[in-house]
Amino acid sequence: MNQEREKKKCSFSEPTPFTPTEDNPQLKTTPTGFRLNWTDPNPETSGTTGWKVYYREKGSDTWRYIMIDDPNDTTAFISPEGAEPGTTYDAKIVPVAGSTEGQHGQPIEVTLSELKYSDSAVCQKLRHYSCFSKHFLSYNSQMCHKLSSRK
Repeated sequence: MNQEREKKKCSFSEPTPFTPTEDNPQLKTTPTGFRLNWTDPNPETSGTTGWKVYYREKGSDTWRYIMIDDPNDTTAFISPEGAEPGTTYDAKIVPVAGSTEGQHGQPIEVTLSELKYSDSAVCQKLRHYSCFSKHFLSYNSQMCHKLSSRK
């Protein structure tokens, strides 16, 4: 009896696919990344135990992903290594049930925002923060230098 119950606990069927709509997911871009925030369309019946958010630079064949192990955590910030302002990416939100991935829907096209001259004040503040990674500070210092030379 206990073995039968254990088998039922561990068997996962394919979760309900996530299909993007006009307002789901919500998207916010920065010059170095993007944030997706979505709602599980069928939280009671989807069988979702987590999410994989796949992304790739537009035109690339290589998909990367981040794993979210909490089905209620429906926000992901993607900051691709070497991201440049204005770069376009494809992203897909895929539900996961145990080790079973749901169907991959159509990708969402995301274009990173451009760095604006008004962001130069932010650049000055960034130089004073030590909590950011060296890569982040290095990249943003380069972008700030580009801004300063435009004036």
